[in-house]
Amino acid sequence: DPSVTLEEDLMRRDITINAIAKSDKGKIIDPFNGRSDIKTRILKHVSPAFIEDPVRVLRVARFAARFYSYDFKVHDELHKIMIDVVKNKEIGALSPDRVWKEFSLALMEDSPDEFFNVLKKCGADSILFPGARKSQAYSINSDNHASLDVRYVCFANMFKEQSSLYSNMNVPAYLREMSELVEENFLKFQKFSGNPEQILEALESLDAMRRPERLDIYLKAASYLCQNIKNYEVSNLIDGGADFNAALHVLLRESHDAIERIDTKEFTQGNESGESIKLAKRKVFLKAIDTVISQNK
Repeated sequence: DPSVTLEEDLMRRDITINAIAKSDKGKIIDPFNGRSDIKTRILKHVSPAFIEDPVRVLRVARFAARFYSYDFKVHDELHKIMIDVVKNKEIGALSPDRVWKEFSLALMEDSPDEFFNVLKKCGADSILFPGARKSQAYSINSDNHASLDVRYVCFANMFKEQSSLYSNMNVPAYLREMSELVEENFLKFQKFSGNPEQILEALESLDAMRRPERLDIYLKAASYLCQNIKNYEVSNLIDGGADFNAALHVLLRESHDAIERIDTKEFTQGNESGESIKLAKRKVFLKAIDTVISQNK
């Protein structure tokens, strides 16, 4: 809009460090002292208009997560404003799409835990994520190589009922399914007794033979959950004392690879029925998995 001046445009921004511009002649335009706030590592609001859009509360939390390693803090006055926004029940009125957008961006920041800590301090946390929890402390995988899929699974598995997340946040269907599968199989494996059927059922439930990337997500998320979610009891799976994480990787990965090496063309030769072929494949698959288990005892 050509009728809007640059300063008026900057006034519409949420925090001062986002309200800095450069003119066509190279002059720095900083009407709200954003550069000073960068030096003092403070996140401040630009104007009282901050309260007009409650999604800004999530954006502040996201920037806090981005700059956490640089010791940026939310200014006390801004913190009070965020509390007021929450008390006015405006956070709960946000569309699930807008919440998911900010949430998914925050998960990929360098320190995603800080996003949730900031929301918790202003009271938005319990409104956006109201479900009962297995753990009160946030611990999201912030490894540089951790994908959004893995980070979401780690987050969702903190909750006793993952479906509690869906009312306020438009979580993509594939992530809902993947996260629930991780929880289901993760808990089952704590009672693993060396039965090849359980390994094959896990691979089948993940659809790992057709979609191996799902096995990758499962293994990475389960590995992180073993290390960081205190409510899960880490048990030994294989005789000889291999820890849960290592055993999980060995059994599932090697079983998957062993099945991948099987030539299934021979099963389609002849006049056998579809059911007979299915049973024959399963028998060979289970034998391959049993060999993997025996090799790792």
